[in-house]
Amino acid sequence: MTLDRHPNSPFYRVRFIDAHGVRVCRTLKTSDRAGAMKMATDLEHAAKQARAGSLTAARGRVVLNEILEATGQARLDEESFQVF
Repeated sequence: MTLDRHPNSPFYRVRFIDAHGVRVCRTLKTSDRAGAMKMATDLEHAAKQARAGSLTAARGRVVLNEILEATGQARLDEESFQVF
């Protein structure tokens, strides 16, 4: 995993190997290095779980909610089918 900034952008980007084994580059849309590092490690960990076949929808929601909380955004709604 590599965390850096493009010279013309204030935002950090991460380069990692995705669930299909392909190296990808994703912008994290944050200029906070600590928050970017947290998001980057969470994304990389989720990709490793997906490659191993152990990433579930529930775990994916947990990872996304952790990233959203780290950036000060609202969590994803988790309504059950019955509540919906």
